[in-house]
Amino acid sequence: MSEHFEFYELDPPKEGDQPQLPPMFSSQEVLNGQSVFNKAVTAANSGDVGTVFYSCDEGILNVAITLNPEVIKSKAIQVHYLMTLGLSDTLAALVPPEIEISHIWPNLMFMNRGVMGQVLLYTSGEELNEVPSWIVTGVQIRREVECLKFHETIEATSFEDEGASFLSNVRVIEAITRHFFVWLSTWQEKGFKPVYDTWMERIVPKFTVKEVSKQFKGTWIGLDENGLGLFKNNKDHFSLSLNDINLKNEISKNN
Repeated sequence: MSEHFEFYELDPPKEGDQPQLPPMFSSQEVLNGQSVFNKAVTAANSGDVGTVFYSCDEGILNVAITLNPEVIKSKAIQVHYLMTLGLSDTLAALVPPEIEISHIWPNLMFMNRGVMGQVLLYTSGEELNEVPSWIVTGVQIRREVECLKFHETIEATSFEDEGASFLSNVRVIEAITRHFFVWLSTWQEKGFKPVYDTWMERIVPKFTVKEVSKQFKGTWIGLDENGLGLFKNNKDHFSLSLNDINLKNEISKNN
């Protein structure tokens, strides 16, 4: 006989509670129907730093953080990988322990090999060798049951599908921010190497990048030490920066 486990939050938030974040961050809820990412980009463009914008609309939790980079853009966009690991650590800590958490380049997150969300990146318009005025990094997470496939060979999934609907938005936002901050500190102190090593350990081995996006014409090889995606096309090898591709196709409930 199989065992049944009842999962719940140990410390569920009370109605009206706001996320409790590390000191350098503040939170701002965005009304349903308004784009969290548009709000965050507008705020970042006006000099806002460290605000965590969030909302849950149509069963999708949206979270975006404004940042003020101090390194050139080619390095600054590595925060995308910090957020990927922050989300990965959040899910590993909060969802039922039997659920496998993994990701694929450039930005899809999986639970039990089903796409459950994505990591998004927005930057100001400077060149890669210039320091950007701002960056917004964020995530979209499916909370409710997803009935349609993400791709003809890849299922879509959600918190509800995977038995994690007990998780509150407040606790998820708190965890994402804390885990992202840990990786941000690691990156600032030790560089991209520990980020790269951990990111590569958690990549989905089953799917190819070409399967999940029509943007890519070549075969995925891996990630280089600076965060470039490496590809080959016949005998030609080439690399793609996160700046070269579209990470802004926000998922919808029926994607």
